Amino acid sequence: MPVEVAFTPDGAGAIVIGTGMVTSQELLSGDKQVYFPEERLRRLKYMLNDYRRTTSTSVTESDLVTSIQNDMAAAKINPGLVVAVVAEEDLIFGMSRMWETLADVYEVQFKTYTTRSLDDAKAWIKEQTGIDVDYAD
Repeated sequence: MPVEVAFTPDGAGAIVIGTGMVTSQELLSGDKQVYFPEERLRRLKYMLNDYRRTTSTSVTESDLVTSIQNDMAAAKINPGLVVAVVAEEDLIFGMSRMWETLADVYEVQFKTYTTRSLDDAKAWIKEQTGIDVDYAD
């Protein structure tokens, strides 16, 4: 599956990994895996989206708005969630920055950060939460 979701043993973190071609359906399915059940969402401190191995996507701006709507609903349950996105490929990075901009426009109550570097994302999560992210891919 091009989008896989894993949770840290303590329930503080969610790692979303995209590989190859990621469709809008797969992106939105990843959202649902992270955001449900609500009890798990409440415990989350951070979400790390690793799209370094994503080579292409069929996600459109409309799909990003749908994702933002999911984020808005999740933010009502966990407004302090820290979300970092790592994307190296230009198109994926650009789409991730567009998502981050939409999150600001729609006033999603998550702290967000998009970068091309996994180390930068992990450092930012630690700065925001005090948690060392144990993920090396």
